[in-house]
Amino acid sequence: MPPSSVAAQDRVARTLSSGVRRTLRSAVAVEGWHLYASGVGHETDYAWLQQLRRAAARLAADVGLHARGMVPAAAAELLIRRGRMTADEAAREVRSIATSPVSGVAAAAGYREIEHLRQAFSERHGGDRNAFHAAMLRYGALPPGLARWGLGLDG
Repeated sequence: MPPSSVAAQDRVARTLSSGVRRTLRSAVAVEGWHLYASGVGHETDYAWLQQLRRAAARLAADVGLHARGMVPAAAAELLIRRGRMTADEAAREVRSIATSPVSGVAAAAGYREIEHLRQAFSERHGGDRNAFHAAMLRYGALPPGLARWGLGLDG
């Protein structure tokens, strides 16, 4: 995740009323929110589509490395070919994925969960995207399932 995203999350975390919400961080929430937020309003933008391509490649490399016996060189090749990364970018990503299992899965899963939350929130409270974002940010980086419960969308 870009350093600017980490800094933004830290700024938001300092404003949260609950110590638990300021402290607890879920990779699914952090990575998913990053992927979701980077695409808001840019669904047809080439840069957004490239981010989705890279996220999908990271997901495939993550599963390959940790569940299917893929070797790092093959994971790097996958990232170069499918994620359109440079060799240096792919090597950094492979190291990151290797040292943080499920980090590639977290972005895809978090994005999906946040999209589902947005849909449920819209059905219950109307389609105001800004209201959804404000409501979600109150939960910091808690797992999306806890945010669902807190928003009263679990039933």
